[in-house]
Amino acid sequence: MAQRRRPAADQPAQDPRQAVARDVKDSLLKRLASTVPGDFLATLGLTLPPVAEVLAGELHPLAVRTEQPDLLLRLADASLVHLEFQTTSRAGDLARFYHYHVAISDQYACRVYTVVVYGPGIVSAPMELDRGSAIFRVQNVYLGQRQAEVLVERLQARAAKGERWTAREQVEAILLPLMGRRHSLLALLAEVVEASAVLAKEERSNVLGSMVGLAYNYLEPGKAEQLLEALRKVNAFEELIVDQVLEGRAKGHAEGHAEGRAEGQAEGRAEGEQDAILRVLGRRLGTVPMELAAQIRAQQDVQQLEVLLDAALDAEDMATFARLVRQGVPRA
Repeated sequence: MAQRRRPAADQPAQDPRQAVARDVKDSLLKRLASTVPGDFLATLGLTLPPVAEVLAGELHPLAVRTEQPDLLLRLADASLVHLEFQTTSRAGDLARFYHYHVAISDQYACRVYTVVVYGPGIVSAPMELDRGSAIFRVQNVYLGQRQAEVLVERLQARAAKGERWTAREQVEAILLPLMGRRHSLLALLAEVVEASAVLAKEERSNVLGSMVGLAYNYLEPGKAEQLLEALRKVNAFEELIVDQVLEGRAKGHAEGHAEGRAEGQAEGRAEGEQDAILRVLGRRLGTVPMELAAQIRAQQDVQQLEVLLDAALDAEDMATFARLVRQGVPRA
């Protein structure tokens, strides 16, 4: 994404939205890792070898810089494809991509292809940078020229017949925030969420979670927040974290049983509830302040923790939830 930056180690922490962005981007990459072998690149209209794996975007030569490549994939022929997702086209972008290209080539010592995926409103962008002995060329994909409404209608038609979306259609749904549209993104999103009920639970969670990840990483903050709020209104975002909540509880219960005594079981249950609360807050509201996290960890009453978990799912902001913790909330 153009102008996306990470803070240096000696800079203050980023706003809470950044923490959510990191989590949902993980979801996006996991989704890509499961679909790219035969579908992701093809959905973008690229004719490249199958994808073998998704690589980390951290590059040693770029360690002192604040930017990092968006997505790096290893192909079956041992070459790499470096993808950049752009909602703007600015002077200097191509030079930045060239810098990435050189760093990637140096680190992996292989052939690298750079693909730039552009969002709505961009119909052309530079494709070649002449550096004399080196001629750098990228392949541009104008995803913003595809109409989101056409995709939504197709997905709704499939859902009306009770037909599961194809893998390629799931990838398209993930990429919908970067497509051109005539109607409100929020309205289109609501329709996609409703139609996605035809998918298996895990597929639906992956698709919607990845869509949020794309929005948080590649859309303007205001639009990304609206997108998240729309998902919350249809309870879709809560669905994305319910498995994590149950996982935290199960972990705590298992640890308690492993102790083989009532005290150990109670401690394990409390820890599971604490993990669930912190995960929900982190997913919904951003970075949990250290003082608040310590207060949650200090609470050992399982029933009180269960009430706090419900409150975490409904809290409008971190400050409101923190007041509840300090004042204490009535038991259910």
